[in-house]
Amino acid sequence: MSSILLQDVRLKPSDNTLCAADLTRLSDLASLDWSFRNRRPDQPSESHIGKKVAQFFIDESTGLRDLFVGECKSVEIENGFSFFNIQYPDGDGEELNLKSFTTARKRFLASAHHHTAAEVQPSASPLHAKRKQRALQRRPAATTTAERAATHKQKLARAARLSRRRRS
Repeated sequence: MSSILLQDVRLKPSDNTLCAADLTRLSDLASLDWSFRNRRPDQPSESHIGKKVAQFFIDESTGLRDLFVGECKSVEIENGFSFFNIQYPDGDGEELNLKSFTTARKRFLASAHHHTAAEVQPSASPLHAKRKQRALQRRPAATTTAERAATHKQKLARAARLSRRRRS
């Protein structure tokens, strides 16, 4: 009698009978005819070309770790392994295997880069544009750090004068 080990078993909810199971053969009996389902092979396709990915690198200008977005330019298959050629906007490039490509693709889809448009999008309606214009008019004018520091110093000096007047 041959023995089998059931792994990753799924049961039918209605009657709790086996729906699917992964089989591992424990016996070498030649009389038993075993057939195994092949797993889906690593088959990258042309659909991967043009997909964006995100990877963390050290930014040379700041020295900090930052997220960079690249695009898949080509897919090469060597000895059954797939390699994805990624180009970044700054001209750098790298090759990723399928696992790294999948991880980088998921990172891109979860990042804010996925939701940003390359250019300013037109307003949804004339009413939206009017409300935006009015909100910009209510917003105070932009100031520099030096201007804010000077204003802060003026407020401190004024508070000091008021406290001296109260004492006297």
